Amino acid sequence: MNTSNDHLIKNLINDPYFHKWVIDPDQSCEKFWANWGDKNAERKECMEQARAILLSFEFKSSSVSNEETNALWAQISDQIERPTSINQKKLSPNSKNWWYGVAAAVVLFGMAFFAYNNEWNSASEIAEPEISLIEKVAPEGKISSFQFEDGTRVRLFSGSIIRYPATFGKGSREVYLDGEGFFEVQKDVNRPFIVETNTLKTTALGTSFNVRTYGDSNCNVSLVTGKVKVEMLRKTRGRKANTLFLNPGEEATMKFDAVLKQSFDIEETTSWKDGYIYLENKSFDETIGILQRWFKVDFVVMNRAEIGNKLQEKRGIGTFKNQTLENILKVIGHSFEFNYQIQEDKVILIF
Repeated sequence: MNTSNDHLIKNLINDPYFHKWVIDPDQSCEKFWANWGDKNAERKECMEQARAILLSFEFKSSSVSNEETNALWAQISDQIERPTSINQKKLSPNSKNWWYGVAAAVVLFGMAFFAYNNEWNSASEIAEPEISLIEKVAPEGKISSFQFEDGTRVRLFSGSIIRYPATFGKGSREVYLDGEGFFEVQKDVNRPFIVETNTLKTTALGTSFNVRTYGDSNCNVSLVTGKVKVEMLRKTRGRKANTLFLNPGEEATMKFDAVLKQSFDIEETTSWKDGYIYLENKSFDETIGILQRWFKVDFVVMNRAEIGNKLQEKRGIGTFKNQTLENILKVIGHSFEFNYQIQEDKVILIF
């Protein structure tokens, strides 16, 4: 195994959030590690090997005693002297030092497993293992703003999710985004700031940029100041993953199987961070998509087939702030010539 894979496996074994994935993953945990492992083949292989190491130790008790801890250490020592066939085949460490480097983490994993089993029977007695990645979700209809420990600021769009470590590492500052966020990065030449989505990886030293991702096949990185590097995280449809460098006013757009560079309107793209809903010159479908994300409602379009292409020729108007959905519908209803009915989380548009 090469040194970088060695290091990655040790990091995984020491990561309590990875322990949770091995022991008792919830939907969010499953999605995070599935996305993380799908980025490239080496990551996935390292995940499998780290999981094999953790599961090669048998944890049968429902509580942790000194005798059990000592027995677990003895089991680890035996593995150090006599690696399992799995480890011999896949890991082939050069010395005992590698195993000593992960032994403590394996003990902690065993304790976490015991704690989980005990919690299953008596949830009030033992707390769950601490999760190393913090997750923040912007409330529906609101913009969240907060600052990382390094001084970098982020504004998070309604319903968006970001995951990040409580303390960034020595080599990089890496966060994971699902949704839309605007980043103002504190400069640190020794630790590049990295934003990962399902499809793109954006690397910056000190700059400000917007990242928008909804689904696996569409992602935009829009640079306001500084310079960033944008990389595809995996090959798609047999095409080689490409890399772009952006200057201010340029945007990288991921569309299905390639990353393309184009210019963009800064006000249009980033006005959301200040609470503005920008609908000027938007098509009907773009307008509906924006309102769905802002207000978390579903739109039902009546008589769509009857108006055909005529609707696609029309454009929205206005930029709104601190306005209700009903007030916005009144304005754009004149542009697109529809009536509307609001029924809780559903909006019916009638042409």
